[in-house]
Amino acid sequence: MKKDDDLPLLRFDFRPPPCEVIHFPVAARVGKARHVASKLDAMAGPTKQKARESYWRERVKDLSAELEKRGLTPQQIEKEIIAFRDAVALEIRRTAAKANQSPRPAEWDDDGGPRRA
Repeated sequence: MKKDDDLPLLRFDFRPPPCEVIHFPVAARVGKARHVASKLDAMAGPTKQKARESYWRERVKDLSAELEKRGLTPQQIEKEIIAFRDAVALEIRRTAAKANQSPRPAEWDDDGGPRRA
């Protein structure tokens, strides 16, 4: 017969299990990317180039500090910043594409009036 100490149910390990922090990808923060894109888009033009660069540097500095605080390595932070930059550029292109779309002419409709959804 076995001793009670050999039963696995009676062995307790009080050490906390190892944990890994999984952060939410910065590029997936669509609202933040749209906000930054709209701010940068509002600063369009050659006279506001310094303001754009300054705003972008501040956002990168803020994101870097946040990611560093969460424990990411410098290589991971750089990768996240590049992914966020690409997300902002995508939002700028999407906004420009929407602005360039012309409305559908009313004469294309059968009844001559605007279509309702």
